[in-house]
Amino acid sequence: MYKVKNTIIRSSLLPLLFVYPFTAEVSVGHENGQNFRGKRLQTVVEFADNVLSEGRDRWSGEHTPLFADGLNVRTREPVVWRYRGNEYIVSNMASQQNLFRVLVGLSRLTGEDRYREAAEASIEYHFENLVDDSGLLRWGGHQFIDLSSLEPVGDFDADCHEFKNNFPFYELMWDVDPEATARFLRALWNAHIQDWGVLDMNRHGGYGQSLPENLWDQDFGNPEPFYEGDGLTFINAGSDLIYAAGKLFSLADDEKAWTWGRRMAELYVNARHPETGLGSYQYSKPRRRHEPPEDGPLTDRLTWSMYGDRAENQFGEQFGETAREGWVIWGGRINTIYSTGGFLKLGLAENMEDNGKELIEWTADGLEALFEYAYIPEKNAFLPMWADGTDLSGKTFDRTGYYGEEGTGWKPRDADMRFLGTYARAYRLTRRPALWEAARDIARGLGLGDIGSRPGEELEVSLNAPGDSPEEVFTMLELYRAAEHDQYLRRAEIVADRMVENRFHQGFFLPDKNHVNARFDATEPLALLTLEAVRRGTPELVPTHVRGRGYIHGRFDGHGRTYDHRVIWNKLQTTDLEVDDELMRGKNRFGSPAMKDGILHFDGEEDALVFRNSPVAFEDDDRFSIVVRARMSDDNRFLCAFRYHLSRDNFRTRGDQPLRVNLDLQGDAFHTIVVTYDGDLPDGSRELKVYVDGKPAGIDTGDKTDSPLSSYHSTDLNLGRTEHSNGIYSEVEIAGNVKVHTRVLSAEEVAELAE
Repeated sequence: MYKVKNTIIRSSLLPLLFVYPFTAEVSVGHENGQNFRGKRLQTVVEFADNVLSEGRDRWSGEHTPLFADGLNVRTREPVVWRYRGNEYIVSNMASQQNLFRVLVGLSRLTGEDRYREAAEASIEYHFENLVDDSGLLRWGGHQFIDLSSLEPVGDFDADCHEFKNNFPFYELMWDVDPEATARFLRALWNAHIQDWGVLDMNRHGGYGQSLPENLWDQDFGNPEPFYEGDGLTFINAGSDLIYAAGKLFSLADDEKAWTWGRRMAELYVNARHPETGLGSYQYSKPRRRHEPPEDGPLTDRLTWSMYGDRAENQFGEQFGETAREGWVIWGGRINTIYSTGGFLKLGLAENMEDNGKELIEWTADGLEALFEYAYIPEKNAFLPMWADGTDLSGKTFDRTGYYGEEGTGWKPRDADMRFLGTYARAYRLTRRPALWEAARDIARGLGLGDIGSRPGEELEVSLNAPGDSPEEVFTMLELYRAAEHDQYLRRAEIVADRMVENRFHQGFFLPDKNHVNARFDATEPLALLTLEAVRRGTPELVPTHVRGRGYIHGRFDGHGRTYDHRVIWNKLQTTDLEVDDELMRGKNRFGSPAMKDGILHFDGEEDALVFRNSPVAFEDDDRFSIVVRARMSDDNRFLCAFRYHLSRDNFRTRGDQPLRVNLDLQGDAFHTIVVTYDGDLPDGSRELKVYVDGKPAGIDTGDKTDSPLSSYHSTDLNLGRTEHSNGIYSEVEIAGNVKVHTRVLSAEEVAELAE
């Protein structure tokens, strides 16, 4: 019914990027894909079969080839977006690109064309039915298709086109319809570039714009860094534009497209700090159309770009001219610039041969600068800093603004597996010794042992170290590309097998068994396919991992403006966080509490247990309840109980005084302590309650307008560190099993828990 076009200007079946220098010695001896049914591959087959049988359109009545974004593994119903009392079945093709890579790779390894054909049919349907006059598709951060009506939905937010590190599978789109793909890639630039002379652009692009024939024939003024513009040249949006231009060059020999892609990439390089080479998150400054107040908190509209550079407004008094958005080197921006963006640009450039050499060198220069100025070996983390090298460790915000509230402290950013993979790739493409030393140090910091004095030399990889992430599989295979040593490959296999054991539940991939909704765009099956292809000696058969990922951002009933990962993909049943020695290692900001027979002993001052990126994201708009069994182990009976559960660093109260909860715990008995939080009450307020043994304690939030709670924002759950108003730290013992609910428990339920 949905026949795929077969007119191909240049086949993308085996892109150059996938050519590995592997030998036949690593093959497991299978003559062809149809005969190979190992456990890893069979797991992917089961996943893909489930997606095809349960995840394609069965709700519109027209049986289109469109996919839902995921489903509830318990009810087998599709995930939905709730807005203004309506439920929309989410189909966002921008959030299905890794799925398409899996389907294509699976067909190549098994010889069964139905997987690839399913992906192609979905793309064909979009090109025929869901593209606007300009050539833009209805997908991205603020658009999706409702599988009930087959209509685009965008009124839940900006109703525009947005990409931020999406990196679609353009090769497959090209195989389906090269003309429509080329038109989309040009339309992407046309919609997002606001001023070609300075490449002022925005992550938001309007639909319905006419696409000129001479799109690339524009004048370019090569502007100085940090000119004032009307757009926001964020690198997460810029990376997608650079990627699109590079792919149009690779697929269609469009040299003019890459001229503009290269120009944009160089603008980010030019905006790096001239002394350190650090940065940059953007290469322009928002034009100031309204003057912000000279002092006081910058909240709501005062954080909008109409008031100019948000970092300058918030931190200018504190740090002077260094404070600018483009020179923020802390938090997630470190990942966006160096890890996600760096990995993507290196892979893109590798596939462009000589035309990509500059991009590789620019990216490697940035990674070397980050390692030189920011890396802390003893913490395996990157210092928070401005691009001039100003270390922000131990400092706090002097003013509330776009980046957070007054008193917030800057913190290091962990050097995770993604950084290891990026540094390993950068070394492989440049052979710069400093990049290998960076990879070696990060690997040690991650507990992986020694990856070698050089690739494949004098190495001792810790094969039994914890780890079950797809990113580690990709990273180990990146190391294997640098040197074909069995330890890299064996480590990848061990992690992959753990990944199947820990993450494959009820026929789908989930972060763990407590999660409710399975995302079809999971990278776990792509990692498994990549590993199996490498073991056969045919890695080119599986589309490469680019670290792209789709998302939806907008208003969701009961949560305000939020992301799908918070309201859909983080959804779980009641979760028991089992505290064991493995969980405690490497996750604490302070010392580790002593543990015996499932009981954690905290000295209050130095000990804390941090569940980083816990299964529940604790945000202002969330609802959650946390249950813990605790007893005092000293004579200080005045306990600010909520601090056992919510990090004080991310917690704010109205007025100057912090919220204090007096539990007056007496004796040596364990008590059931419950903290409930409702961040989205009908009147717009937030409510925090604390119960001890089923009874309200410490504060009375019955009058919601007088609730002392102002805001809470964190993705971490923290246990153990409590300082009292008299300066004394309280010792406490906590039972090792902590229960987290993604809803507010009623008083009756709390009372039952106490029994």
